[in-house]
Amino acid sequence: MRTYEIQADHLKRFISPTIGTKRLQKLVPADLRRLFDHLNKEDLGASSQRQVHQFLISALGDAFRLELVTRNVAEIVKPAPLRGKERKGLPTFTPEEAAQFLAAAKED
Repeated sequence: MRTYEIQADHLKRFISPTIGTKRLQKLVPADLRRLFDHLNKEDLGASSQRQVHQFLISALGDAFRLELVTRNVAEIVKPAPLRGKERKGLPTFTPEEAAQFLAAAKED
């Protein structure tokens, strides 16, 4: 997928439904935190969240240069994606499995 298509998809699926009705001049950091919370609930990965964030930095940066906004709130708020182990619990070894693992590791 090309960058344009990815950005258009993120805009349509995530950004517009969450903060799309907010006027740019009224956009505050709490709005972007709400967006990133929504991305976490949608289980969007860290890489995709960084792409959304970079898209917002760029778009709001353009708006700032055109004097449509007084600040770029995307530079203030950073995404905080859930790490994989926080999203889905990783299985742990039983004591017996741990002992088997250690024994196999010693043999290598």
